[in-house]
Amino acid sequence: MNQACAFWRKLWKISCPPKVRHLMWRLARNSLALKMNIRRRGMQLDTRCPLCFQFDEDGGHCFLKCKFVKRCWESLSLEPIRQNLLLKRSAWEVIMEVISKKEEDRLKTVLLLWKWWDFRNKVDRGEKMQSTSPGRMLLEMC
Repeated sequence: MNQACAFWRKLWKISCPPKVRHLMWRLARNSLALKMNIRRRGMQLDTRCPLCFQFDEDGGHCFLKCKFVKRCWESLSLEPIRQNLLLKRSAWEVIMEVISKKEEDRLKTVLLLWKWWDFRNKVDRGEKMQSTSPGRMLLEMC
């Protein structure tokens, strides 16, 4: 069995809800509706992160580099994992690394990514959050 087949098998066997595995699959394939991906497909839009408005939103920024998501990684004691993921060259490598973690770290990481994606989408749609402070909203989310 080649490396790609083994990777997909391991991904689909992660013990979490199917929607979370689907997010990991889309993240690995760089097919999430992130601002830079949408722009790459020809749509003209503001590509800045809907949370920090400072940098273009690609997968690396959204899930690992945004100042707000960093707080979530830290609050869940996952900062060493985030630092390791920052060294990866592609979304594929990031997800390969995530699924190679021991089960507890793998589950915490995939659930953080899922919760963050859900939170980010709510903010992007303009939904009102329960708190006016971005820091407080993140603590509630994490």
